[in-house]
Amino acid sequence: MWRRGLCLAVLLAALPLWGVPAQAGQRLVTLPGGLRRVQVQELDRQLGTPVQWMAVTQLPADTVAYLDGRPLALGQRLDRAEVDRLYLFSPREQLWMGVLAVPESAPRNSGLRIRCINPAF
Repeated sequence: MWRRGLCLAVLLAALPLWGVPAQAGQRLVTLPGGLRRVQVQELDRQLGTPVQWMAVTQLPADTVAYLDGRPLALGQRLDRAEVDRLYLFSPREQLWMGVLAVPESAPRNSGLRIRCINPAF
């Protein structure tokens, strides 16, 4: 029994070595490293369409994102104006950032929705 637990612990510890699977609709963009302000025009160019809003879904382990001087939580929704106030700090020369973006052509009420299947609610 303890061997199964040990094997499970080893597998779970090695899971980050294989990377994190991309969410549906997620795209990776490449940006310069160091301390850089994210420019919404660059994201528009790399994604191929103007972005209405986006969420940062993945960053390298050694990279930190700041919005208005505060650390940014992964998955936090940002509109176009907020994207221009987003800074990334990384010791890398080039870094990647996973984003989940909604184009400007999408309806305003489009977005991620959570459906509760609990009949008590």
